[in-house]
Amino acid sequence: MTEEKINCKVTIEGSYHFTYEISLGGGGICNSPRSQITACQEPGSQYIDNEVFIMNFAKCNDVSTSVNERTRFQCLGSWQTPDGDIFSAVADTKFETPRDRYRCLLTRKDEQNKNNKVRWSLSRWAGCSTLLSPYDGDIRLVLIPVPFVSKQILPLCNLPRDFTGTWFTTGEFDTHVVINSTHIYFNTKLDQYSYKETYFTCQMSLDSRYLMTATTVGKCEVDYVCFDFVPRHHNIIRWRLSKPYRLSSAEMDRSDYLFRKFRQTCTWTSFTINREDFNWKYNTFVLNPPSPINCPIAGRYQFKQSGSIEEHYTTRVRGITERPRHRIDCREYVTEFKVCSGNAKKILIDAEYCATVDHTGKPIGEYDIPDRELSCVGFWMEDMKSYLITYDEEDAISKFRCWVYERLDWRDIVMSRATRSECGVNQNAYSNNADEGATLALTLKENERIFDSCPQKFDTGSNPFKKAEVHQKAKHFKCHICHKRLFTAPGLSIHCMQVHKEKIDKVPNSLPGRSDTELEIYGMEGIPEGDLIAHERNKLGSETQAVPTTRPPTVTPPIAPQAVPPGIPPPLLGAAAAAPPPMGMPPMGFPRPPMGPMPSLGPVPMAGMLPRPPPMSAPVQSQTNGVISAPPKPLFPAANAAPPILAKPTFPAYGTHTTSQPGIISSPAPLIKKPESSSGLNVILIHPEEDLSLEELRFRMPRYKTKGAVTISAPPVPAAPPPMMGMMGMPPPPGMMRPPLGGF
Repeated sequence: MTEEKINCKVTIEGSYHFTYEISLGGGGICNSPRSQITACQEPGSQYIDNEVFIMNFAKCNDVSTSVNERTRFQCLGSWQTPDGDIFSAVADTKFETPRDRYRCLLTRKDEQNKNNKVRWSLSRWAGCSTLLSPYDGDIRLVLIPVPFVSKQILPLCNLPRDFTGTWFTTGEFDTHVVINSTHIYFNTKLDQYSYKETYFTCQMSLDSRYLMTATTVGKCEVDYVCFDFVPRHHNIIRWRLSKPYRLSSAEMDRSDYLFRKFRQTCTWTSFTINREDFNWKYNTFVLNPPSPINCPIAGRYQFKQSGSIEEHYTTRVRGITERPRHRIDCREYVTEFKVCSGNAKKILIDAEYCATVDHTGKPIGEYDIPDRELSCVGFWMEDMKSYLITYDEEDAISKFRCWVYERLDWRDIVMSRATRSECGVNQNAYSNNADEGATLALTLKENERIFDSCPQKFDTGSNPFKKAEVHQKAKHFKCHICHKRLFTAPGLSIHCMQVHKEKIDKVPNSLPGRSDTELEIYGMEGIPEGDLIAHERNKLGSETQAVPTTRPPTVTPPIAPQAVPPGIPPPLLGAAAAAPPPMGMPPMGFPRPPMGPMPSLGPVPMAGMLPRPPPMSAPVQSQTNGVISAPPKPLFPAANAAPPILAKPTFPAYGTHTTSQPGIISSPAPLIKKPESSSGLNVILIHPEEDLSLEELRFRMPRYKTKGAVTISAPPVPAAPPPMMGMMGMPPPPGMMRPPLGGF
């Protein structure tokens, strides 16, 4: 009888742990971690390793029929019956007699076992008649795939620390990803009963590229791949993967095989299969479950839907009523898409919202639960497209959805929702068909109302790594009519035009030079270059270059009052101190040489006889210990302009002024009288004290009292010095005795 050996790949391939139970003699199931099957064949190899597999039986102390035995099987062939049973013939190489040498294996491909388990039955002798099913045979085996053990899978580097966690990858249908400091674990669902597990182990890193070994559980191959990561932002990690490369035995004998493999695997040409295909985008890891962030789009909008009718947002009634407002006389239904200040991390979508209001302007609809609540997970810009990932727990298709959004103007935004969690390469903000990877497109139109708190905001995602400052969370612009606070000056202008039908030409209560309603500043973005340079110079204390601004004249500080000799006014002493000493006179603090007769200095004005100088147009200067301090530098040069002239106010709500300090204009909370309602009630809205902006509250603090006003006053006149000691008949102290003239 001639044996014809074949490749074992058609019979069994991979690395498995197995349990076994021998039917003859009983004893139970032996489950030992040393019971292993190794069926690893090198592709293209001409050696016997492609034709054999090793089966190691381990003994269990509590099972009498278990044995310690290492068996080497040769693969002879396999066939399948019409019933779906798969038989394989193998030969035990340690026996020569046909009865003991040949064995038969039975399994099925449609077992549908969980956890990727595979059942086999093995005959004790030559022949397959004793094998009835994978559950009924001489030796019953249960195979569980395990990772292949090799020194190539030992970690040699570390991944970024903020990558650690559980992630969802948008590139596959149902994949569970776990990342720690050295490994990336992929669990990809193949069908209802089976899945694929892959381990990536860090070997070497340089910049954003990481050389890793890829090992699939149940397989023997070890591939070298390269990950190119973009630093994490929000709940997002963007990455791409290179082509796999194998390590041959000849390469492994070299000491520098890792450096050589890195240069081969992590070169930029390895990340593209086709060099002509330049239309690619990064894959995405999304933190699962995500931590919501502030949405890049904020405001209140009406929207129109385009695309398949089945994909449109519709009203969802969570109850037993036929309609959400079956007892409300609603005269106008609109669509609503809003992101408000109460929760800036959620997008609320309502396909049927009652826009009817009562006499006070409040909505009369009692059904305030939106149809959809989308949590913002992350956003960024790539290839000049703005992408947004949202999370919806109630989405039956995919909890994570990808959007492409674009801003047309201040009031109009277009958005396109992808089929699943990954946006298509050709998808844009107008896409609404499956050919481009999208199913729904929304056209948003700004629809701000007087009582909402939904200020507009738009972030393209060009810099997703920036961190929002606390100052950016404050709304520094307050409407002079309804006291609503907004983020930017253009937002205030649009609010007044859309809600109050009033056009404003400057920001209410603004500093001189800061009243431009078209200048959009958010945080540190959008500041004019001149003001930004002046701010940096002020912060660093550099005055090497002049900035075009109005600054007060430099005042030379005089000597302290306690050092003024009696009878000499401080202005004259200051001029004398500032001038150099006369020729032949030593500086102050040195002994005087003998002097001749001095000419008469003329009459010296007595104390109290010095005329008051004219008023000077300069800011208030505080005098501490006799030294006049310079005025504080403004944050921006425009803040040092001339004080405003009290003329006819631009805003009627600020027509009544009360002055508590010179130069400070304050206004009480205005009374806004609304038109009378149909019921004849006259409604007057009074805004309480807590409706003040952040700047107004800070201005009331004591340390800001002297910084908010610009007043004009004369410089302080020092008090008249006491009469000279010699005039009162008392000898002057030794320190105040006049030196003799002429040297005697």
